[in-house]
Amino acid sequence: MKLLATVFAFALVCLASQDPSHPKPPEGAKPLPQIPDVPMTAIERKDLWQRFTAPSPIAGTYRLRSAARDNQVVREGVRGYLMVGERYLSIQIHDETRGSGKPSIQASVREYTLVGSRLRTTSCLGVRVPPGDSPVLDGDALVEVRTIEVTTTTLRVLQGPGDYLEFERID
Repeated sequence: MKLLATVFAFALVCLASQDPSHPKPPEGAKPLPQIPDVPMTAIERKDLWQRFTAPSPIAGTYRLRSAARDNQVVREGVRGYLMVGERYLSIQIHDETRGSGKPSIQASVREYTLVGSRLRTTSCLGVRVPPGDSPVLDGDALVEVRTIEVTTTTLRVLQGPGDYLEFERID
């Protein structure tokens, strides 16, 4: 009896799940013609100006966590940000630790290429203000090459023996 009730319930569920919005073709109707299978061909698109490349592994927004000069870590008095896009980066640093009572400021936009752990930057627009001095514009197309160390949360830019800037990723 249980078996008969189970089979009956299963048949009702199957009949109820049929979709009445897709009726069967009328009796005696001819089948629709076969749609030809056209192979895909490559189309040259000269109108697409962008290239679809892998994103930069260092792209993001960073805040300066620490700096080191002559193997001495400086955590207070130095503030800065680094914004890295796919081809350009922007860096702003405000340093009050030089001892003259006046801050040192650096702000620049640079085009960059990354090859392994070497970061090559070319200045697009930049200014440096040494402590108590007049602003100095970066030379047009000033090129700098730095070694960087990247982890999932930090980016360290080595500036020389015992000197570095360490940024933490904030976005």
